[in-house]
Amino acid sequence: MRTYIDRTLHQGIACWPGDTAFDHQENAWETVRVGSVSMSLHTGTHIDAPRHLIAKSAGVETISDDILCGQTDIVDARGHAELSADLFVHVTSPRVLIRTDAWLDSTVFPMTFPLLTEDASQLLAERGVVLLGLDLPSVDAVDSKDLPNHHILMGAGITLCEGLDFSSSNVAAGNANVMIVPFAIMGADAAPARAWLEDISQQFA
Repeated sequence: MRTYIDRTLHQGIACWPGDTAFDHQENAWETVRVGSVSMSLHTGTHIDAPRHLIAKSAGVETISDDILCGQTDIVDARGHAELSADLFVHVTSPRVLIRTDAWLDSTVFPMTFPLLTEDASQLLAERGVVLLGLDLPSVDAVDSKDLPNHHILMGAGITLCEGLDFSSSNVAAGNANVMIVPFAIMGADAAPARAWLEDISQQFA
């Protein structure tokens, strides 16, 4: 059984302040309908590619399924004001997903939310994590200019999946198999993605 943890794209979904809002238009021809979409690639659930930080680096289409799919630890960080290193002491999987429930209304962009501490980012990098996913719009603050967590995590080769949504599930701490499938957009700095869990075990709950 699949438990989906991505956000459905829809008219009115919040995007990063000042970025291109999601817009779906449908044109009716004689016997069919042909739709079009404009949006920021960082809207809703999305994968960040190295090109997001480093010009002329790899685009999202180069990210391997071996990174995006497989065993993951789920960290229950609901109620935490910050995402500190002690939350990740039980992490053993190469993929980590963080549930905060700090962004429940997809139509309202959260200007503040729990942030990873730089110590936590460094710990995840040292443990050889290859994928970090979380139900927040970013691993850094909205007003951050130097993006310290992006640089620590992506500098260590960790792929980021931002904007997940656990709110329709009862998934808490534990582990599962995660599948994340972004659009393969050549040279893109990010791509919207579907994400789901299978074989969920909540032994940490």
